[in-house]
Amino acid sequence: MTTATINGELSITYPRGYVAMSIDELKQSFGVSYQNIWGVQDKRRHAILAVFWKETSPLMAKVGSVLAREASLARRAEQGARRAYRTSDYQLERFFARELAGVQAQGFAYSFADGRVRQQAQTLVFKRETRCYTLYYFTHDDHAQANEPAYEEMLASLAWV
Repeated sequence: MTTATINGELSITYPRGYVAMSIDELKQSFGVSYQNIWGVQDKRRHAILAVFWKETSPLMAKVGSVLAREASLARRAEQGARRAYRTSDYQLERFFARELAGVQAQGFAYSFADGRVRQQAQTLVFKRETRCYTLYYFTHDDHAQANEPAYEEMLASLAWV
């Protein structure tokens, strides 16, 4: 087990086999130029977990706490996933709520075809003060059940430092 700190305030413990990804690997994997991203992958298990974060001003955080609740942010993220995977047989499975690091998170589960490989995925959105975090998890469909305990263990390990 390895413990890492994300954005100087969120710790996560990930199991053996998972390796921290470089910022360049993350940018390439997600097709972004975004700097505020951290992630791990296990190539053998065909799984990636990544966390993006966005900082807002204190004023926008107050306004956002009213206008941009986690549920609406999760719905907006789902619309983005639907657009991104529109040619990849995107299937929304469900929206759900759960606690992460002692705060309420909203998320959705979905699947899509990446070439000939079906992927299972989850996206979770949660906030703390002036920061919004979005956690992405992807795994091959044929590894999803075997990978679920490691994924749940990583989610359960999230804590504020």
